[in-house]
This record gives sequence, C-alpha cells and structure tokens, in this order.
Amino acid sequence: MAAGASREQDQGAVVEELSLAMAALTLKAMSASSQLPVLQLRVLLAIDRHGPVSLGELAAELDLSLPSASRLVTRLADERLVLRRVPEHDRRLLRLTLAARGRTTLARLRDARREELDQVLARMSAADRTALVRGLTSFAKASEH
Repeated sequence: MAAGASREQDQGAVVEELSLAMAALTLKAMSASSQLPVLQLRVLLAIDRHGPVSLGELAAELDLSLPSASRLVTRLADERLVLRRVPEHDRRLLRLTLAARGRTTLARLRDARREELDQVLARMSAADRTALVRGLTSFAKASEH
C-alpha cells in the first residue's frame, strides 16, 4: 500500500513539473505575442472559452471580486478587446464577448504558444509524441470529472 501511494505521489510530482514546463512555454508565448498583463489575458481567455458571460460569471471563473472584474473589463473594453452587450430580452443583464481585436490578440497568443510547443515536440521521438498526446488526452478527460 505504501509503495503504491508513493508511486502515485511520484507521478503527481512529475505531472506537476510537466505542467510547470507547459506554463513556462505559455508565459514565454504570452510575452512574445502580447503587451497585455497576464490577468487581462486570462479575462480574454475566459470570455473566449465560456462566452458570452456575465460580469458575475467572469468574476467567479477568475476568482475575482465584482469590482476588480469590472475594472478589468472596463480597461479591456476601452482597448476595444471586449464588447459589453445588453440583450434585448433582459435589459438588466450585461453580456461580455470578445471584440475582433480580442480574438486577434488570442490568435497571436495561440500561434506563439503553438510555435513554442512545436519546437519542443520536434525534439521528441514520434513514439514519445504519440504517447504524450494519448496521455494528455486521457488526463484532460479525467480532469473534467
């Protein structure tokens, strides 16, 4: 039992190290592709992934207070990265979506990140790349539960 628990802990440590390597690649891509602070990019990514969203949904997703989320959205709207829309069916509701400039910013980020990833993947064997994709796909599915 202790050996099995130890092995699982070791696997967790390895996955943690791997996730830090992925985060480092992402941060490198972020600094190369955008002048926006990380938190503002997180807002764009959250809206892209879950949008359209309300301010409250965005604040909850990013674990921010409503006033902090509101200030961030105002900055991003002023920069024409985010659009604030009021639906016809409920004038009290504010929905946030990405503006064209926000989508372009994220496309540049994703392109830069993919370049970084492709460089690393090119240094791996085909078998290791296949195993990595299979393992990460399984990990992503397991993390949804």
